[in-house]
Amino acid sequence: GCGESGSGDEADPASIVPAGAAFYLEAAVQPQGARREDALAAAGKILRTDDPAAKLRELIDEELAEENDGLTWERDFAPWLGEDAGVWATNLEADEPSFAVIVATKDADAAMVALDKFERTAGSAPYTDRTHDGIDYKVDAEGVAHGIVDDFAVVATEDAFKRTADTRDGDSLADEDRYGDAIGELEEERLGHYYLDIKPLLDAALKQDPAAAANFQ
Repeated sequence: GCGESGSGDEADPASIVPAGAAFYLEAAVQPQGARREDALAAAGKILRTDDPAAKLRELIDEELAEENDGLTWERDFAPWLGEDAGVWATNLEADEPSFAVIVATKDADAAMVALDKFERTAGSAPYTDRTHDGIDYKVDAEGVAHGIVDDFAVVATEDAFKRTADTRDGDSLADEDRYGDAIGELEEERLGHYYLDIKPLLDAALKQDPAAAANFQ
């Protein structure tokens, strides 16, 4: 609840997730120590290999080569990627829910360079430069934004990007008792967890159907 991860010493992505978020998923993307050993052991079984780290790098590089020629895991991502990443979502009842992917970084400047390089090699429509509350970010033609918020790389729908940025000076999911109580008994060395709060989902559904809301009351 103070910006520290529940599963390590790296910055916690939940610290910039808006309070009241109905859905949040967190996972170790570059775990260290015991978490790394557990992750590689699991990956070795799933991928049926004695060298899961090399196999994972190979799979990631193959995917990058298909979509973004010139990018590699070791050169463009591993140097700045932190331990944990999170995804939060809202408006789940909408045709296109809002979402944000939040990745902890060890070097925010290097992360920005990687995002810019990804943008240049993606071959998509031009990006538009924008600023919100002192944070520079870019938005593509489909309304997906990317930028650096404190020590995190964020890729999100533009409305969710702004809400994520605003959480720096507001209440976050990490500060909420409901969230803290839900994950409080989980193992410290976990590889990930998800949080689903039924209350805001139910409230949103009832707002769409007044008759059902009256019956529910």
